[in-house]
Amino acid sequence: MRPSDILTMTRVAVIVEGVHDQIVLEKCLANDLRESGAKVFAMRGTNNAAALPDMQFLFDALDAPILVVVDHVAQSRIQPIWARANAAVLANNRKSAEKALQELSLRATSKEEHVLAELGLRAIQIGRFSRIVPFGLERPDILDYLEPSHFNLDASEWQPYKDEWMSTRIGRNGDSFKDFLRNKHSAKINTNSVEQAAIALTTLPEDFLELGNQIRTLGYLGVPDDLERSIS
Repeated sequence: MRPSDILTMTRVAVIVEGVHDQIVLEKCLANDLRESGAKVFAMRGTNNAAALPDMQFLFDALDAPILVVVDHVAQSRIQPIWARANAAVLANNRKSAEKALQELSLRATSKEEHVLAELGLRAIQIGRFSRIVPFGLERPDILDYLEPSHFNLDASEWQPYKDEWMSTRIGRNGDSFKDFLRNKHSAKINTNSVEQAAIALTTLPEDFLELGNQIRTLGYLGVPDDLERSIS
């Protein structure tokens, strides 16, 4: 099947930051994805501006809703602001929509929220805002939903490793937590170990259940038409 055929058949595009996120969601939400005609796409990082060209490609390539899944973001925080911005867009009030997203950026508690606001502002500019539906996973990384034991680690929780990471110069300077685990604790974090950890989940986190419901809703009902295209 050609890539263009996959895009044509996609009823919901689920955008995630990287391949590990993609693997986990494809394993944990397989039924929701299949029954909703949804496809997971791994970008170059939904928490930085490098993802924007990839998003532009999806805007141009398909008409399906685009569900942007971001780590370290509380859905209860972003949903009301995003809904207010969308209502303004559909009412042809671009200024109010932009003001709502600027509020999201000002109140942001993580860099992911800042980038989400930036993405929304860019989408308004090109007349695609109603196509985007954000979804926040509250934990900082997709690994936080999996058991450390699947990655050759002894502790039963992630927090001791995070505390150690942040107490070091490496952590304070912003170096990758995953690289720290690999270098200091010989953690085996790769596509195979992530897949096995996802398969081993016996109970899905509440975040995942809510995300599955959102995917089904978009697959069945879609999103409002892009009325904002008339805004100049």
